[in-house]
Amino acid sequence: MSRKRSKPVTAEELLKELHGDPEWVARKEAQEAKRQALARAIYASEAPLVADLRRAGFDVESAWDLFNRKEPWRKDVPIPPWPEAVPVLVEHLDRPYPFDVRQGIVRALTAPWGCVAFDRLVEELRRTADPQVATEEQRQAVELVMAEAGDLYTRDEVEQIMRHRWESFRFALANAIGEHFEEEHIPLIVELLRDGAHGPDPRRTLADALQKKMRRWRRKDPKLLALVESLRSP
Repeated sequence: MSRKRSKPVTAEELLKELHGDPEWVARKEAQEAKRQALARAIYASEAPLVADLRRAGFDVESAWDLFNRKEPWRKDVPIPPWPEAVPVLVEHLDRPYPFDVRQGIVRALTAPWGCVAFDRLVEELRRTADPQVATEEQRQAVELVMAEAGDLYTRDEVEQIMRHRWESFRFALANAIGEHFEEEHIPLIVELLRDGAHGPDPRRTLADALQKKMRRWRRKDPKLLALVESLRSP
């Protein structure tokens, strides 16, 4: 006798069922409260940058809104291209914001018109390769969050989050540099690639960008390609 197969549950049906579960809803609400508390603690310091961007004509709540331009926070006010915002972003990259805020600046500067910030981005990648800088800036970020949201997070949770955010910030720097460097910058990129202090992910990011651009420029350099390939390997 054959057994009748039950109809698979769709994602929509499962989500509807979960929303009817008070315990699941309570967990989701608690998670969202923690996320919002973390964001408030970190981005409260971004107010001067937001004020300057608005004076420049950009109706945003964060530099991240420029990067996330396909889904601006106000759907009725599309965010235009932002070459006029670049001087503001570069000026504020020098300020001691939490690195989550600076990552938003770097992400925005990854756009084509951010190429004028190339030297500053390289300088920041080098500065943040210093272990003492990494330790101190992560420590400051942890203390900032614990002061504002320590009732929702354990210190271990915040330290883990900040380590991940730091890595994301440095990846963003390498990615922006990889977008903007020109053929004349190859010796500089090789120097960055050979410096183990930059860590595996930023170096792999730069190696990927160099390999891509060497193909575009039709450059064939066996030694350089071997270096690139060794860094692209996991």
